[in-house]
Amino acid sequence: MDPLDKLRRQYFSLYPIYLINLPEPEILVNVNNQNYLIDKLLGNKIQPEDEYRKKFWRKVLDFMEIGLKKLKNDDLEINETFYDVLIELMVSDSNNQAGPSIAPKTSFRTFIYDIPPNYLLSSISISNEQLNREIILLEEQIAIQGGTTGLRTWTAAIHLAHHILHNPGFIFPQYNSNSKTKGKGIIELGAGTGFLSILLAQLNFDVVSTDLGKDQEEDQFGFDKTYQEGESQTPLARLKYNVSLSDISVKSLDWTDASIPLEVRPNIWKQLNEEKRTIIAADVIYDPDLVQPLINAISVLIGRKDDDVQAIISATIRNCQTFNLFLDTCEQCRLRVDIIDLPRMDEENPTFWDSALDRGTEVKIMRITRR
Repeated sequence: MDPLDKLRRQYFSLYPIYLINLPEPEILVNVNNQNYLIDKLLGNKIQPEDEYRKKFWRKVLDFMEIGLKKLKNDDLEINETFYDVLIELMVSDSNNQAGPSIAPKTSFRTFIYDIPPNYLLSSISISNEQLNREIILLEEQIAIQGGTTGLRTWTAAIHLAHHILHNPGFIFPQYNSNSKTKGKGIIELGAGTGFLSILLAQLNFDVVSTDLGKDQEEDQFGFDKTYQEGESQTPLARLKYNVSLSDISVKSLDWTDASIPLEVRPNIWKQLNEEKRTIIAADVIYDPDLVQPLINAISVLIGRKDDDVQAIISATIRNCQTFNLFLDTCEQCRLRVDIIDLPRMDEENPTFWDSALDRGTEVKIMRITRR
């Protein structure tokens, strides 16, 4: 990968500054490369939050100044645009009446990725001009915000997204067969930021994205009002905001409703049962108290064995007891769990740059079907 393109992807995905290896100073200070940074990084309207930007551009400028000293070229200089940006960020910080804050702030996070050439799934057609894509999300940078972990993208989702792009036949084998579920219908459980839902929509899947919340309340108040006033966000509100530019249906889905009789469940359950969509979820196995409701929801949506519906679940293994509880509960509910054995995403040149707190931990991707 081109070092400047790599830097661009790291910058917009909020890759930790201390992990970024900049190009050699003599290369970075090159006029053409300076122009690239101004055009492709500073020229983008959607930027990371100010504190991240300040640290990033300070590091870049330090490298450029080293490059100037090494090259000893009197005709070469650093473009004033970089200094102007850094000064503006520092002044903005000093003008904050509450004083500079070290707490991570809500930030846009953009995942830039490439759809592999000759990407083949049944009924999916992508032109060469569409191979480079972006997923733009508004995220928290801390693990828990407002009592939920659903406001940032986690490692399990990033690894599943990588394999959807690079190993689609292993993830969705039914789309290359005569299975009854042949089609492109997907439902995501606990969608959080909407990262996977947006990716799948960009791959021309028909996606229903779900999380916990109240449809009417979020529709009434909207995301912009609550965000500007600094109020807590529900996962459903953030999800609606992030997928607003995509052709995705967003629905409230409470997993605990799966345990009540069908006739008194919200109508969304009947709709989803009839549509028989493939189920996906990432990083939803973390709380022992949520394991049974989650599996009840999966079991209801999978339906009978002859419905031929599957669930693809990507899980970060933080606690083996919780994961084993999930496997045991699946067994009790007559659900078969098969681990999909796939290589880890390359961490040196990954499909998506992962800034999550659990980066590097073990991730298992499972296929769940009715026994």
